[in-house]
Amino acid sequence: MPLLQKITLLSLMLATLTACQTSQISQNPNPQTPKPYPWQSPSHALTNDMSLRAKIVQVAKDEHQTWGSPFLDTNGRLAKYRSLEADHTPLANGNMAWQQVMSYWYDSGALQTVPNYENLHCQSVGLSARHNSCRFFVLDVAWSAAFISYVMTQAGVPDFAVSARHFDYLAQAYRGVGAYRLGDPKAVSPQLGDMLCYVRGRDDMTGFADFSEYLASAKKWLPAHCDIVVERHDNELWLIGGNVLNGVTLRKIATDDKGVAILPSKSDNVCTPNDETACNFNRQTWVAVMSLGNEW
Repeated sequence: MPLLQKITLLSLMLATLTACQTSQISQNPNPQTPKPYPWQSPSHALTNDMSLRAKIVQVAKDEHQTWGSPFLDTNGRLAKYRSLEADHTPLANGNMAWQQVMSYWYDSGALQTVPNYENLHCQSVGLSARHNSCRFFVLDVAWSAAFISYVMTQAGVPDFAVSARHFDYLAQAYRGVGAYRLGDPKAVSPQLGDMLCYVRGRDDMTGFADFSEYLASAKKWLPAHCDIVVERHDNELWLIGGNVLNGVTLRKIATDDKGVAILPSKSDNVCTPNDETACNFNRQTWVAVMSLGNEW
């Protein structure tokens, strides 16, 4: 396919995806099966005697290690960094970074929730983004929800709302469907396998109460992000998320003596070299804990 035609096709797909920001929450995924891809799927050493929580943590940690274990410290500063999402330098498992991301899309089924995904041709494995529409896709389409969907499907979480949007499984948990339930991040102590979530671009939303009110009457989705709790330490949580600074990145969050996250709120100041106090990647509009039910 000529380069201009590829770019035009991908632009159409991305425009359609952007348009979906005002679509109904209940949009059904396209049932068509994606085309096979030519690289290696990630693998994880999960056993039947592992709890569901342990499986979730294992998959997330495996992926984090594959990406070279980048992390943010408790001050929200990037402390270690290795690979960008579109890099062609191999990760620890031999896949290039963009191939690993495409595995999350394919292996979770999240790709099928992207409008017109069947037009994405991923048979090419060329290193140049100009010659590979898959690499274009990884660069231009947010994949953090695909990563969460991948972890949950690999771990075998029942009835999880696989999606390209975090909001879909947040809304599912609010409705009391599936293995997760929503809680207030300022009151609930997250356990292993739980998730902490924030929303983007909503200055009018300050926390769980506002988010719950929105969910009660929502007709449209909100941009959001969730990270998985993988370790609990004294006065500190470790979480792993996808597409955090363009990779699978660990985030450290301080906690109080009860294990409740101390979540820095959004600052009115702008992060600049003249005001470093506003520079903190953990400063987000945190709105929910997604907690696994007691049976897990």
